[in-house]
Amino acid sequence: MLNLPLSGWRFAIFYLLGIATGCGPEEQVRTYTVPKEAAPVAAAQSPGQIGEPTDRMLAAIVPEGTQAWIYKVVGPIPVMEQYAEKIVEFIAGVPPAGGAEAPPWKLPEGWTVKPGMDGFTLATIQIPVEGKPLDLTVSALPWNGTQDAVLQNVNRWRGQMGLAQRNGADKLAEDARDMKVGDRTITFVNLRGVFRRSGMPPFAGGAMGGNMPGAPTTGRGGPSQPTAGAIPADHPPIGKNETPPAAGGHGAIPGAAAPAATPKFEAPASWQSGPASGMNRAVYRVANGGQDAVVTVSNIPASSGAMFANPLQNANLWRQGVGLPPIQAEELKNTSEAIEIGGKQATLVSAIPGDDKPEGTLAAAVTHGDQIWYFKIKGARQLITERRDEFKAFLKSVRFAE
Repeated sequence: MLNLPLSGWRFAIFYLLGIATGCGPEEQVRTYTVPKEAAPVAAAQSPGQIGEPTDRMLAAIVPEGTQAWIYKVVGPIPVMEQYAEKIVEFIAGVPPAGGAEAPPWKLPEGWTVKPGMDGFTLATIQIPVEGKPLDLTVSALPWNGTQDAVLQNVNRWRGQMGLAQRNGADKLAEDARDMKVGDRTITFVNLRGVFRRSGMPPFAGGAMGGNMPGAPTTGRGGPSQPTAGAIPADHPPIGKNETPPAAGGHGAIPGAAAPAATPKFEAPASWQSGPASGMNRAVYRVANGGQDAVVTVSNIPASSGAMFANPLQNANLWRQGVGLPPIQAEELKNTSEAIEIGGKQATLVSAIPGDDKPEGTLAAAVTHGDQIWYFKIKGARQLITERRDEFKAFLKSVRFAE
């Protein structure tokens, strides 16, 4: 791990940028550095790669509490060689968000920012280059800090670059390096291949549907008009007659895909509506006697993969989020029940630990049209148990738009 003061960034950046997929044994990669004058190192073709490398991806995982900010940019290798150092410097220099809905970045001269164009991207920072600008996307996801979580994301990015999957966290050093900046550790990932777009959302380092930046909602049955509050101050001003864009990315951006309609539902009067976040389309706070829980309604495209609707996989993600061990398929029936949500059959998972753990979760996922919808309540274990029937009534009230 690199543990350097800010003055040591330049050496650290060259060290990080020396990572080249498939360029040799791990020992060579570990010690390789690039002086500023050196020509780019050509990466050998990796097993499973389609064609000679034409593109380069630079990604960064910046943990902050229970979530991580994800930065990613892909471009032609010659262009990326020219701008990679500046991109790494920018990411390393962004201060922590400190609970805000977006990191307080200060863009280099000429760089611009716009809301993300899909449900997973907070913002897209455009870097002016000759020809088409480079798009540096910024998103957030729940994060548990494990090497497996890093590996899942690295493998997703390798798939986008036409590269073979890594079969163990021990291989991460071939693609990733850690940089210590202050009290934070940023993981940079550097890949060369042939970029092909994927509809896969980021893999959560914790349970699906955790806190992500986004826009507020109304208290009953779906989001209100989104606000631009999550967009950094240097975002271009919004015209008087424009709809302020949501951080999740649709708003009034020309050419953006229309978001899926939020289902209607009846939330109990005691639930307090709160700001939505990223994939979350509605958020409620449930409180009683000093105990708290949060209800979220979120969605991802069904094209992300059937595994995201798999009851067992989701059950184990939700169990992981409250410190419970995974279960096998035959055990699922002991911790779940069938329930109808919006006229569709679903599985309500109960992930409620014993007295040794403070939090519990009740959650369900259901596919409607081209979206997978998640409904979850997570919080104080006793409160979750007490509000089980209330949450079930909420699920049964869900109605999807035609």
